[in-house]
Amino acid sequence: MAIQPYPDRLFDPATRHMMVFAHQDDEIMYTGLMQRLGPELDFLWVTNGDGLAPFVDADPAEYAKVRIAETDRVLEVMERDLSRKTDLEVSEIEIYDNFVDLTLNPSRKPEIYDFFHDVANRIYAEIRRVRPEVIWTAQYQNGHPEHDLVHFLTAYAIRQLEREENRKIDFYQLPEYEYTILIPMRFHPLYKGIRHEILLTDAELEKKRRALECYPSQVELFEKFEKVINGLGRVARLFGRGFDAEGFVRREMFGPVPEDLDYSQSTHRFEWANYMRDYNKGEKVSHARHLANIARAIRERTLRVPEAEGADGGKGRT
Repeated sequence: MAIQPYPDRLFDPATRHMMVFAHQDDEIMYTGLMQRLGPELDFLWVTNGDGLAPFVDADPAEYAKVRIAETDRVLEVMERDLSRKTDLEVSEIEIYDNFVDLTLNPSRKPEIYDFFHDVANRIYAEIRRVRPEVIWTAQYQNGHPEHDLVHFLTAYAIRQLEREENRKIDFYQLPEYEYTILIPMRFHPLYKGIRHEILLTDAELEKKRRALECYPSQVELFEKFEKVINGLGRVARLFGRGFDAEGFVRREMFGPVPEDLDYSQSTHRFEWANYMRDYNKGEKVSHARHLANIARAIRERTLRVPEAEGADGGKGRT
């Protein structure tokens, strides 16, 4: 589908926005977009970023502090007020353990669903407190299970708040990647939804480069993305549409989330394409056996503000 014009009000300085991300660095390829949004912009990071700690022989708590501090530096480069950033600091390690325990330890199902319901309640409470007109999050694309989890928990919070407050909340998604990183930061070629894009100015691109430097913990991952992007560009050149990494990074894509999206259904025809190479405790993370069941369970539950947070929410604000 061709790129379509985005609504004019989207970048109106008076429009109130909220960006909801699973991980520290999920925002990094959309820092151009971040520069276009007006001053009324709040941020919510759901996890504490400890997921890679075991792979680099780091203490999870200390590694989480590093990841959160890196994101703080990104927001400082973007000239965004850190008082408008909230970290729920849910452990990625705990999330993954609960994913696979649905099949490894099925007797824990009620406890597991309660765990994810609690995460959903905390997202709901923060959105309710901020009252944004527009919410942004990673695309539901079955590339990373935590991206999908945060996406559909955010979607459920939006749907409930729209009913409770009798108002529309615009919901936009940002493609991250799928098939490991073989389709990075773009919608799948067969994606049938509406697509928008912005093309960064030189000044916006330079600030985005500075933001990328704020993540030394992710240098190896970024280098992998650059290799994939350059490779895709060489293939595209055969069809007269070549590009390099800089040209790719200059373009940012996004689109509205379909209102009737069923999160118990995969975006891929075959299960093997979901969360490729994502294992925990020797168990493959599955959409059919894990994420789909969580989506169904939470969809049937009412979300509420956790008691400790009170009517205004805000727990975890830094």
